[in-house]
Amino acid sequence: MKKLSVGILEDDPIIADRLSAILSSYEPVEKIHLFGDNSAFSDSHALHQIDILLADIALPDGTGIDSIQLMNEVNSDCLIIVISAKNDAHIVMKAIQSGAIGYLHKSDDSLEIVESIESALAGESPISPSIASLIIKSLQKPAAATPATGDAQKNKGANLTQREIEVLETLASGLSYAEAANILGISKNTLPVHVRNIYAKLNSKNRTNAINVARERGILS
Repeated sequence: MKKLSVGILEDDPIIADRLSAILSSYEPVEKIHLFGDNSAFSDSHALHQIDILLADIALPDGTGIDSIQLMNEVNSDCLIIVISAKNDAHIVMKAIQSGAIGYLHKSDDSLEIVESIESALAGESPISPSIASLIIKSLQKPAAATPATGDAQKNKGANLTQREIEVLETLASGLSYAEAANILGISKNTLPVHVRNIYAKLNSKNRTNAINVARERGILS
């Protein structure tokens, strides 16, 4: 495995030291860059050198999402994993849409953090079980009331299953197939099967078209 340069964006010195200790004992890590806030991060000349960024969300000068977006712009090859106590579904989705490929809760132990880094290097999207559960619950909205006759005609023939609606809602958030499969707890081989069924039922040829049709029919908000 190549030697890694890892950035830690964390304002709490105790947590920053804990993460540094974990990474220092992880053999592939060669260099660790510490940033206490967004300002220190944006002023750094080392952003292009960082292979993995572990980023907090709640920072003294704003949200870590700003730094996630910056890193995604200046170094798109960097793998960004959020490590935060924030567990709001909207914030989680915003972080992922801004470029994060994983989201861990700060309660995760050292083994889970190292495994998550290895998972990210393998092309997967590490997400804490508690965070994944939170996202799924946010997607499981109450069923809509029975539409009026005109709308009923528009919805006729869709017959999407609850799981297919969850898949479509997740993809509508801008996630990749791998990220959606991870959040929904299904394999990367199963998700395309659901997608094909969705396309067939909505008579669509691609994701954008399927999402637009679903919104027109009231299947998605």
